[in-house]
Amino acid sequence: MAKRSDIDRLKQQVGTFEAPIGSVQLPETGVRYDKRGNPKPLQSGQDEHPEPAAREPGAPRRKRRQPEPELAFTTDLFVADPAERSVLSACHKVLAGRQVTEHDLRMKLRKDEHDEELIEAAIDKCRAAGLVDDQRYATAYVDSRVRRGHGAQRIRQDLARRGIDRMIVDVLLAEAKEDGGLDAGAIVAARKKYARVDLSDRAMQAKAVRWLLSRGYSSAQAYEALREVQGEQAESEE
Repeated sequence: MAKRSDIDRLKQQVGTFEAPIGSVQLPETGVRYDKRGNPKPLQSGQDEHPEPAAREPGAPRRKRRQPEPELAFTTDLFVADPAERSVLSACHKVLAGRQVTEHDLRMKLRKDEHDEELIEAAIDKCRAAGLVDDQRYATAYVDSRVRRGHGAQRIRQDLARRGIDRMIVDVLLAEAKEDGGLDAGAIVAARKKYARVDLSDRAMQAKAVRWLLSRGYSSAQAYEALREVQGEQAESEE
């Protein structure tokens, strides 16, 4: 908690001013105010106006997210059948503020022991309204996991567990491979993990290969990524 004398001294230095309580930066003194209005000095070495973090060399580029479609959910919750109304209400709760696959939505409705026919009818209505879209879900998922350093095999397994059609996944992974995102992701993952490790040691190299394989990359991608990191290490030693 800041002392009253500290606050009075700051007022004398910068004068009084009106500003909303929050994170307010005073360039003259390098003081930042917290939510309670108390002065919070910058930490040692902290930049007053930090530059945005630079993208790591070779890292997969973030794809520009497509705008979400304007959804018109016209499903009437006040239908005559109480059972049907219950299923539709459950769909609304599951889909509120998040995206799920048809498979995940179906599993959640089955867990609540709704009638199977009513479940399928409700999912059909949600699909027609655009509230569930496996293609949209898979596209965002693949883009996110490629940038996180996951390989094709792991992404394929994750989406299979979520019930995404294999043909959709294969097309998206083929595009990521063609764009070079998967290969670049393997190099970035290897660099982050083993940039300061002696990869000339065969035991360590084998361990690194196993780690990349566990991330879902192929053997060819793993060895190529390690060769790239070894080359960078050799250049830095020169």
